Amino acid sequence: MVFSGCNADHFSLVVASGRDASEPIMSAMRCRLAPHVLAIAYFLSCQPPIHAQVLPPAANLEAENVKVCPLTAVERRPPGPEVTIVELNFEGDLRMPITDQDQIATSLKQGTYWGDSNGVASEVLEGVRRAWQNRGFFEVQVRGGAKLLTSSPASERISLAVQVDEGSSFR
Repeated sequence: MVFSGCNADHFSLVVASGRDASEPIMSAMRCRLAPHVLAIAYFLSCQPPIHAQVLPPAANLEAENVKVCPLTAVERRPPGPEVTIVELNFEGDLRMPITDQDQIATSLKQGTYWGDSNGVASEVLEGVRRAWQNRGFFEVQVRGGAKLLTSSPASERISLAVQVDEGSSFR
């Protein structure tokens, strides 16, 4: 799909002359958006794009016979092995109720992680920090590291010990 009027020099001349610039602006926008519209059309149709299709906000895709790509067709596996968190322990002078701590640990252990164990440890530490902040400990500081339990090219199992300094509670 090629849009006519994709000429930046023409746009500059019209603007400099003081004439109405709405058409050159629209033409420039069409030129810049065309590749994105085509990519969206391809994603929606699972076929090479022929034209963009705009669906109403509450469109029933099955009733309209619109083919939706299965997630596996566009899903890409991240690099590195799948990392499973087997154990997640919080250490420090903790005032947060143990039930909340268990809920945080369970939630983070159920996540799916990919890559090296140090990168996963950083991601989990960030999750711990956010969870403590969501419970009123806005000044929380966390640090810790992963201990590799088992490893293969496809998967790793790790244990994490997280040192938590809660700071002041604002709830």
